Amino acid sequence: MSSGEILYQMVFHYSQFYFVTIATILGTGVLGLPTTLSHSGFGPFLICIFISYFVQVLLIFFFTELLQKAYYRNIEKLKENEQEEVFINIDIQETPTYGSNYDLVAKRVIFFSCSSIIIFNQCLSIEIFVHFLLLLSTFDLLLIIIGEIAHFWDSTVNHKSTLYSKCCLIFGIAFNYFVSILLLSIHSIMNDENSLIIEICRRMTKKKFIFIKDFHDEKPFIPTMIVYVLFILIDLLTYSWIYMSYSDIYHLKQKTLATIFFSSLVFTNFKQSERSLMVNLSLKRIRTVYLFVISNMIATLPVLTMRLFNISIDIYQRIFLIYFTTLPWLDCITFLFYHETKLIKRNCFPKRSVSHENVNRQQRIGRRLNSYREMYDAETVKKCLPNLHSLGELFLPSFFSNLFTLIILSQTIALLISYALAGSQAFAVLLQVQYIKVIPGFCWILAFIILLFHSWIQLIISVLTFCKGTLFTIIIIITLVVGTKIQNPVKDDYSAMGDSILMCTIALAGFINIMPMMFTKLKQTREEVSCLFIYLLKLLLVWLKIIGFNISIFLGLTTCVILNIVWCWSVLEIVPQRSVCLSDNFNQSIPMAYNLFNESLVEGQCIYSPSLEKSAKNGEIATVSLSIILEDRDYSYKYISVLIQLFVLISVSVSFITIGSILYHTSIVDSYWDVTFTAETKYRGIFKYLTVQRVVRWTLWLIAFTIVFAVAFNNPKGFKIILEQVTNLLISIQMGVFVAIMIYKVSSPIFNSHTIPFQLPNWFFYFQYIIPVYFISILIYDIYVISQHYRLKNKGN
Repeated sequence: MSSGEILYQMVFHYSQFYFVTIATILGTGVLGLPTTLSHSGFGPFLICIFISYFVQVLLIFFFTELLQKAYYRNIEKLKENEQEEVFINIDIQETPTYGSNYDLVAKRVIFFSCSSIIIFNQCLSIEIFVHFLLLLSTFDLLLIIIGEIAHFWDSTVNHKSTLYSKCCLIFGIAFNYFVSILLLSIHSIMNDENSLIIEICRRMTKKKFIFIKDFHDEKPFIPTMIVYVLFILIDLLTYSWIYMSYSDIYHLKQKTLATIFFSSLVFTNFKQSERSLMVNLSLKRIRTVYLFVISNMIATLPVLTMRLFNISIDIYQRIFLIYFTTLPWLDCITFLFYHETKLIKRNCFPKRSVSHENVNRQQRIGRRLNSYREMYDAETVKKCLPNLHSLGELFLPSFFSNLFTLIILSQTIALLISYALAGSQAFAVLLQVQYIKVIPGFCWILAFIILLFHSWIQLIISVLTFCKGTLFTIIIIITLVVGTKIQNPVKDDYSAMGDSILMCTIALAGFINIMPMMFTKLKQTREEVSCLFIYLLKLLLVWLKIIGFNISIFLGLTTCVILNIVWCWSVLEIVPQRSVCLSDNFNQSIPMAYNLFNESLVEGQCIYSPSLEKSAKNGEIATVSLSIILEDRDYSYKYISVLIQLFVLISVSVSFITIGSILYHTSIVDSYWDVTFTAETKYRGIFKYLTVQRVVRWTLWLIAFTIVFAVAFNNPKGFKIILEQVTNLLISIQMGVFVAIMIYKVSSPIFNSHTIPFQLPNWFFYFQYIIPVYFISILIYDIYVISQHYRLKNKGN
């Protein structure tokens, strides 16, 4: 291979990191940054973006150090375990693992989701939580059953289970269809007009709750149908698992103990008494699942009675019935008495103990698992690579690690909601259709692209980002030329820098969550640091990899900063900062495609002119006002408007796919999975790739994107609010608290003992204190902005 080919491959490899960084950052800045300049102007914006840029550069170097030390610490633990030459975990001093770790995810999601409702003290909106908790309840039941099947297979190595029996599926469909109708009837009688939209707000004047029905002018039937279908399908799958798992475990209990123990103990590490205890507990837990369903059915009786006799109930009784008929509350209370609800921190590579009296059994197990050893080694090396969830487990305390993962998921979902709103607006303007009708198609089409093509995400993103960057550069040049002809006056106000600093923080901070996914593409293996003969040479190669990794991300960040600055200047040259009242003639000339929120054009009413201030107020992306002005008859730059709309469409789609891929790389499900169990649950034929692990991952993915779609559809004007208030709040907590703790722990003597290819000098770690100071200051200011927003909103009402 020639030097030119080697150079080409290196440039091609690291250009993927460069383009993925641009794809992650550029979308938010292009759409949101210009709207914050309506009050501050261009000068304060420059100060804000350079401050944020400096902090993000520090984060690049510190977070790369974090990833390296996490990876090589896992490598050293792996070497220690390999030296023991023990391949099977046999713990004789601990109780058997009948308390499942497979369904811990559901318990934590349920706990934090239900607890989060309490924090809404001013306005409690249940339009999202009602059907979200319904889906969450059935998802939790599904995960419990998957956990029981996992115990059963992991302990008995039963390869002839009736998992995919047609009779079981038919029974599950018939039984679950009846139960699903009963569960849905509870919420259908709560509100006559729309069974899934209930808004409860507290008025400050009346000092009590009242119902407010605030519907859009047009309510399609699609979202309601999606929620009903998803709920019924998940219930169908749940009851199929209930029946099959109970049948398998009950048949196991009915068999002759001598026969079953003789065949199962060869492949497992449990004694006879432990096996019997495990089977009994599994049956008890599955019966508890039936108890959940029965209790929810009983809860329908008082509601049906009130409906039959027209008994009126006040708001507090209605709230009580809503929560009483929601399964997660009963689930949380019941499972407080189970061992697996405790937040137990699991090590990636637990130390295995050896029992001398079980040597013969270990040999038999080793022969049995010889065919799986290749997969085991590959999966173990894969576990060494850091991900967002494993970083939290390694560098944070037990409770903080779970909270960190929840913050990451919430932040990712909030960003996806913002991109869903922005992308739907771009499609609506380009296709000249009603905005709210575009949201379902945009969300679900891109969501399934992430699901089906997640293995080629970086290549897809690189190609689309190259097209996006080229198109964006052309647009900036053209808008600068047009801006010199229009030349809007720009007024700077340094007292209004708050919005700019908030949006700059959001626009430049998203790449941190994508760095672990890019780090895994460096193709690091265990042998890179384990071979002594060529140790220095391979250390140099790894050092060059890390340097190229840092440079790629740094150049991507710098490119985005430059493009954002030039873009904001070109927009300010064309779009006014403030609005003025338009004449009736101009009101009638506004294209319907740009009237996204059905503003009435009644004679005598004042419709404000397109401006950055109006876009920020209406939750529009900045390009909407820009397109209106460019297509006005005084300028007639419609071709530029089409280019801008096409760019925004590509930009938002790429950003949505990039941020959505983070959900795949948090690796929450993988962290609770045993690699040998994954190997033993493989099937032939159509079910070859359908493992329990993949089913759980797809279920988590489905619920996450259901939340994204539901929030976006019910809050079409929330683009700027979600970005500045929700996303910024979560980013500030993540960086200012959790990442700052990780960086501080990396500089401690415990982790300084690890040899890594590219290590920061000791003096550089003094800059780490800038990160928590900056983000905590942003957090405090963001909380102040949120409180002022709701205070003015309540005062206006």
